[in-house]
Order: sequence, then C-alpha cells, then structure tokens
Amino acid sequence: MIKNQESVHSVKLLCEVSGVGQSSYYRWKGQKGQTAREVEDEQLSAQIRTSWEKSRRNYGRPRILTDLRKQGISTSGKRVSRLMKQEDIEGRYNRRRKPLVTDSRHGHRISENKLKDAPFPTGPRQVIVTDTTYVWTDQGWHYLATVMDLFSREIIGWSFSGNNDRHLVCQAL
Repeated sequence: MIKNQESVHSVKLLCEVSGVGQSSYYRWKGQKGQTAREVEDEQLSAQIRTSWEKSRRNYGRPRILTDLRKQGISTSGKRVSRLMKQEDIEGRYNRRRKPLVTDSRHGHRISENKLKDAPFPTGPRQVIVTDTTYVWTDQGWHYLATVMDLFSREIIGWSFSGNNDRHLVCQAL
C-alpha cells in the first residue's frame, strides 16, 4: 500500500498511518519487494539444491536437513520440505534391495535331484543344466538364464530379460 501511494503522499505519513517504521519500509523496498523471510528462503533453497546436487540427486528431506545442520544452518524439516517442493527437488526412494524371485512357498512337490547319483558325463551334451540369476542395472533388476554343458562347463545358451518368467528360460534353451 505504501509503495502504491508513495507518489501521492509522503512516505513518513504513510508509514505512520500503517504502523510501519520508515527504516523498515526502505529496507523492504531495497530488497526488491521481498520480505526478509523470502530472502532467507531464497538463500536456503540454493543451499538445499547444492546439497541435493552434491548427493547426486539422491538425498531427500531427512538427509538434506542433516547436511544443512552439519554446515551450521538451523532450520526445520517442514521448511526444508516446503522449499524442496517449490524447487521441484525430490530424493530417490529406496528401491527394492532384492529382486522378485520364484515363490518357493507353495504346496507343490519339489523336483528331485536326478544328477545326485548319476556318474559324471564322459562326453559333451550328455548332461545339460540351467540356472537363473538376477543382476542390478540402471533400469532395475534384470534376470539372466543360462544353459550349461556339464561336461565342458561351456555356456551353450543364455537369455537376459526384465522379467523372470518361462519365456526367459525358453529363449536360453
């Protein structure tokens, strides 16, 4: 209101009527219309972004808050959350530490080990075994199915997929 009426009335009179000190008005005006809180928020946002970038865009509010406190900056978690939301900064969520694997808790019988008592193979392609494993990639968990000749230990087929299903094993075979 003071800024709008400044050209019509004196600043001293406008400050007296509104109950604002003249020095406070001029300080506010010198900050390009920003309040002290807005200036603080701007500086804090820059420090939050720096901390987030330093963490390779991993840190969320709790870790950024800890990082700021280590730097001697005292602030609340709610304020950090609000500024992160304004700046569109998000931490990475915990990913599943283990991949989805075959569910072994079922009522079906377990296949017997037919190689347990069999003699060691004497030539190639007499005994072939398969196995699947999982590998972490930038796109998440992926699955590797292999087919191995037990005589030569040579991998004679393999398949790599984002899904652990029958198609993975069939492709490897």
